Amino acid sequence: MRFQAIQHMLADMASSLFACESMVLAAARRADAGSDVRMEASMCKLFVSEACFQIADKAVQIHGNVGVTKNHPVEFIFRRLRLYRIVTGTSEIQRNTIAKEILQRHGS
Repeated sequence: MRFQAIQHMLADMASSLFACESMVLAAARRADAGSDVRMEASMCKLFVSEACFQIADKAVQIHGNVGVTKNHPVEFIFRRLRLYRIVTGTSEIQRNTIAKEILQRHGS
């Protein structure tokens, strides 16, 4: 099969994106139902920011040198996602929030 490695990357990217969308929708449903979603929100921020950065990284790999060309859509998304991982709270902060919520919910 031609370009099988690229096809596998595309399949992984689509699967990760589906997981992100599903996770966010599940958290939104809980929020709409009036549940406390602090932990779920942090889980979404952590998982989605890291997964989307990995998706963008694969897009850069697929596009090669063009993917890192200034003002190319892939380069723009890659750079923007890196910024979002910091602005929305670093992964370490999200992990701290998740752990704190787990411990509070389970009385430890």
